Amino acid sequence: MTHRYFLLGSLLIVSGLVYYFGFFSSRGAPGGGSANTSLQVAVFTVERRQVADRTEALGTARAWESVDISATVTEPIEALHFSDGEWVVAGQLLATLRQSAERAQLAEERANLAEQQRELRRLEDLLKRKLASQTDIDQRRTQVERSQFRIDEIESRIGLRMIRAPFAGQLGLRRISPGALAQPGMVIATLDDISRIKLEFRIPAALLASLSVGQPVHATTSSYDQSFTGSVIAIDSRINAVDRSVGVLAEFDNPDRLLKPGLLMLVELQRQPRQALVVPEESLVARELEQFVWVVNPENFQVSQRAVAIGVRINGWVEVTEGLKTGEWIIQEGVGVVRDGMTVQVKNADEPNRAPERVGAN
Repeated sequence: MTHRYFLLGSLLIVSGLVYYFGFFSSRGAPGGGSANTSLQVAVFTVERRQVADRTEALGTARAWESVDISATVTEPIEALHFSDGEWVVAGQLLATLRQSAERAQLAEERANLAEQQRELRRLEDLLKRKLASQTDIDQRRTQVERSQFRIDEIESRIGLRMIRAPFAGQLGLRRISPGALAQPGMVIATLDDISRIKLEFRIPAALLASLSVGQPVHATTSSYDQSFTGSVIAIDSRINAVDRSVGVLAEFDNPDRLLKPGLLMLVELQRQPRQALVVPEESLVARELEQFVWVVNPENFQVSQRAVAIGVRINGWVEVTEGLKTGEWIIQEGVGVVRDGMTVQVKNADEPNRAPERVGAN
């Protein structure tokens, strides 16, 4: 029994001490003195910075121009004139198909054209001496034109057997070897212009009013530890009736050719850019549905708690829409140990912390 009374008494003493120190730690010393002035905090100067609403989506990178290099006729490949992954210019010869029959026909028709032209010149000379008729000359001129048309047609067939790059870009891996029979539709290699990249993604149609061509877009990928910056170049004319989303196309410069077609990218679209008051996220104190900050008076370094209304959160920063003014000091370090009415020491009073000029910039 004595042991139980001893435990009960100990608990009462401990409870009294907790109440005593808890009460006076928030209201000051029992002698009516001021709060602890040895507590050091770091403050942040509230200023206006550029912020924007953010929408995230997944997008797939596509080449600015893309094509499968293939033959349009069935012929064996005589030679390939490129290496795997080579960067080529527009019009560069990539592959030569067999064209011996066409070359022979071209030589024959050129010889025929030369003969027709000689005969035409002979008739024109005879006409001057009135030894030939105009009809003979007209018929010969027709023969010359027909021969020239046949030459053009043969040269066109030869051109189909000389495959060239339709635009500048990077070739993929070779899919065929010299001597193989090329057929229409058979891919010899891929060609992609990746000097610029298109990125297609979808966002909710509810955000359509805040979307416009030219808006900045930031994108990241797990392949690289960096962010890529582009802009919106087109918005789809139709809304998907199933998920109520709209397609958006963005353009990214790719001078180092880091981005490849088919790459999955996380897109961050910045909407409604504006100037707003921002504070560090660690300065906020949440209590149920309300948000508070600790404001420091720069004249007497006294702390007061103030309710604020917040907007968007961006990379560790929070937009404050109500409750603060430009130039006010709020506590950034020491939020969890200060109390209302306490006087503190500000360790960075000469140079308070500030937000970057553009909050959330990548």
